[in-house]
Amino acid sequence: MQGGHYEAAHPHRCYEKCSLCDYWSYTGETTTMPGCIECSRPNKASFIGLQSSYEEGENVTFNWSATTNTTHYNLVIERENDDGSYRTIYRKNYAVSGESVSFGEGYYRASVQSYNSQCWEEDGSDWVHIISDYSNFQVNKPVYSPVITPISDDIVINESTHFIYGLPVGVAQGCVAVTDGTASYEYPTAKQAMGTGTVVNIYNNDNDLVDSYTIVVFGDVDGDSWYDGNDAYFVNLVTNGMISPDALTDAQRMAADCNHDGVIDTVDTGILEQAGLLLNDIDQTAPIEELQTDSVYLEYCGLIDQSIEPIEPDQPTQAEETPAAKTVLGWLKALFTVVLNWLLRIF
Repeated sequence: MQGGHYEAAHPHRCYEKCSLCDYWSYTGETTTMPGCIECSRPNKASFIGLQSSYEEGENVTFNWSATTNTTHYNLVIERENDDGSYRTIYRKNYAVSGESVSFGEGYYRASVQSYNSQCWEEDGSDWVHIISDYSNFQVNKPVYSPVITPISDDIVINESTHFIYGLPVGVAQGCVAVTDGTASYEYPTAKQAMGTGTVVNIYNNDNDLVDSYTIVVFGDVDGDSWYDGNDAYFVNLVTNGMISPDALTDAQRMAADCNHDGVIDTVDTGILEQAGLLLNDIDQTAPIEELQTDSVYLEYCGLIDQSIEPIEPDQPTQAEETPAAKTVLGWLKALFTVVLNWLLRIF
């Protein structure tokens, strides 16, 4: 029955009846192959070890299981279009398991065709073959972790506390360089200077926030990047028990310990009061490069060392135990220092 159909379409070809399934099929002109089309058809191959995702440029290795009745394999890779359809972007005839190819970013599906070139399909259009199930995978654009480095050797990036310190006093902006990412700054005051409390946000190349650091300028409690009588006022409030150290942030408490001895006390206040007097003779609008030749600025910077390793922020600070009268006097002294500092600036 089917043999007649084949003979009419291809009278020069030879056909025989399958002894297994009673199916007539073309067996070739000179070589007789036992079995019919379906008995000669390969079974489906399946991919082995294909991952669901890869990085762009990474080699994707296609391994598949061996199949019976197979003379060769074809590997076909298709990429998904925006409308959900697929287009063939890679085809390897007579491919060998273990084929490696790299791809750009996108969504893909792979299939392997198992062929038996000794037998033809019923319509004579192709050799007998079968296509594996699709295996999908995604190729992602690689995202590298940002690497931050200080812009000078004096600046310290403490990875355990996530504090950055060692900056020159009065820096306008910028303290780190970022590879494979970017940095942005959130300033604690409208002055937009690199003072205590400035938050340095680190982003990767995909603009995802991956880390944050906080700047500490020792002596600068109010976050304006300078230390003076205003900061002495806050330190005095803590020293004399007017406010709790917990009212300050971790960065402010670290900055308030001007001499790095682990205690916020009158010694720190005295240093800040002296600094406030010197600051009135410094042009705070001048660039750091220019100020570094100013003897008053150098004397001012010498009052508080920005390079000494500070205590950890979770170490409790200690306030002096003082009588109530001394507390009030300390507060008044601090207030007088602030007023004097501002009057000197004005006049």
